[in-house]
Amino acid sequence: MEKDISKNQTTRLIGAWRLVSSEIREVGGEITLLDTEGFIIYNKQGFMSAQQFKPDALAKGTPEEIKSAFEVSASYYGTYEANMDKGYVVHHVENSMFPNPKAGTDIRRSLKFSDNNLILTTPTMQLGERKAILVFVWERIIKFSPKTGQNKKR
Repeated sequence: MEKDISKNQTTRLIGAWRLVSSEIREVGGEITLLDTEGFIIYNKQGFMSAQQFKPDALAKGTPEEIKSAFEVSASYYGTYEANMDKGYVVHHVENSMFPNPKAGTDIRRSLKFSDNNLILTTPTMQLGERKAILVFVWERIIKFSPKTGQNKKR
């Protein structure tokens, strides 16, 4: 039987989203903005795909710059489950460009909506010497212009 989640409470999540901001929020209060762009897509059959890259970084640069850009990039796909009542989504990773997340990993994110935005937040994690969360704000793509690469409002 084909999984069709459009008939339940996850309907608001379905669609394509453009990354508008990403940041590291340390437990101590310090916030670091990340220079990344990307897309995340959820379909009604329960599949998802996410990409996040540092703009233009992989297209040019020294080997050190490319390595640095690759370390802040992520691209993976799989299926998902959302619980809107409890405010979370789980990405079941089927494959990834990077060892983390690796295939078979479940990635849980808290989720909330604000106007036309989807906000996904990681659990607290250890990032080197610091504990922090990552916050990703995604804007729903209403109409995409292939000429400009911009999200147009209707």
